[in-house]
Amino acid sequence: MRDRTINFLQSVVIVGIFLLIAIVGLKTPASSQPEVLVPTAIPAAYPVPNPLNFETGIASWYGPGYEGKTTASGTTFHMNDMTLACHHLPFGTIVRVTNPKTGKSCIGMVTDRGPNVAARKYDLSCAMAEKIGMIRDGLANVTVELLLAMKEKT
Repeated sequence: MRDRTINFLQSVVIVGIFLLIAIVGLKTPASSQPEVLVPTAIPAAYPVPNPLNFETGIASWYGPGYEGKTTASGTTFHMNDMTLACHHLPFGTIVRVTNPKTGKSCIGMVTDRGPNVAARKYDLSCAMAEKIGMIRDGLANVTVELLLAMKEKT
C-alpha cells in the first residue's frame, strides 16, 4: 500500500510540474530580434514635396574635389560617407535613393546644399553614387524616399 501511495504522489508531482511549466515557464518573447521602430508617416509640420513621401529627380555625384571640406550643415564631407546634397530637404533627413535603371538603392543623410545646376535635384556622395550604379554615367534619374524627416533649426 505504501508503494502505491508513493507512486501516486510521484505521479501527482510530475503532472503538477508539467502543468506549472506549461502555464508559466514556457512563455517566451514573441521575437528574439530587437524591435525596430520605423516611421510610418512624416508629420505634417515637415514640408514633404510628395504626400506619398516619394519624389523623383536628376542626381549627379561629387567627391574628390570636396573631400575634407566643410558642408553647409557644418559637417566635414567625406566622399566615402553615405551623404547627399539637396536644396529642399532639411539637414539630417534620412532618405533611400533608388536608381530605377539599375534597380539598386542605398540609404543616406542630407548634409549639404546643392547641386548648383538648375536641372538637378540631388548631389550624391561618391559612395552613394557607386552603390546605385551611376558613377560611369555621372547622372541618373532617381527616386528618393523619405525615411526620416528632420526639422531644421530656425
